[in-house]
Amino acid sequence: MAQQAAAEYFVLSMAVLAWSWLLKWTVGWRRNQVDSRLAMDYVRHLNRRYWLFALLNTAAAVLVYAHWPSGLALCGILTATLLIPPRTPRYHTEAPIVEGES
Repeated sequence: MAQQAAAEYFVLSMAVLAWSWLLKWTVGWRRNQVDSRLAMDYVRHLNRRYWLFALLNTAAAVLVYAHWPSGLALCGILTATLLIPPRTPRYHTEAPIVEGES
């Protein structure tokens, strides 16, 4: 019983975190706070990735109440995908020069 409660708490927390990050991204995107030099297809890719991550975490949060090991496994797999390096940013023009690099 304690394992189930812990799994429910963890997966629900991860879903709330994913939605919080999506909200943060969406507000920044709608208010044009995303770097304007980024290519629009790259920004759309990020938008799809954040939406998909939030939706799948929500599915895991629902699943954890039906069958907690499956919901926890889905959440674990989603969390592990964050270890995959993100796609290299694409810009309209040249990539910005970072201070200190030549």
